[in-house]
Amino acid sequence: MKAQNILIVLAAIAVLTVTGCTPAAAPTPPLIDTNWLLEDLQGQAAMSGIQVTIHFEKDKFNGTDGCNQYNGSYMLEGEKITINKNIATTRMACEESIMEQASAYITALTQAASYKITGQQLTLLDVEGKPLTVFAQDLTLTKSNP
Repeated sequence: MKAQNILIVLAAIAVLTVTGCTPAAAPTPPLIDTNWLLEDLQGQAAMSGIQVTIHFEKDKFNGTDGCNQYNGSYMLEGEKITINKNIATTRMACEESIMEQASAYITALTQAASYKITGQQLTLLDVEGKPLTVFAQDLTLTKSNP
């Protein structure tokens, strides 16, 4: 009987060694510490020569809408994203067409219900799964320079 108990204990130790005793860390959501450049806004190409960016941190984001700096907060649940509608922006004046795109962009952010990343492309989708924005990953920006 002793030998059988020793074998059971050894088997249990082997299982714990192979599987690990501590729970696995949750994977980092793929948005955290990423930078993106707007390519498409609601089915139309972003304005040429106007850089619209977004940088995601844990629970926060910031960037430029082509005219003004902005920042806000968000929550993730799997591929669902909830962007807080209270997005803070600076209030500089720009050409009317740039301001129109900036306004449409901020509105699109607040309508995002989910996201998908395919390769180096991020798409924010509305509640019906229709694309609101399409971004290309910007690997040239650093974490401190969104």
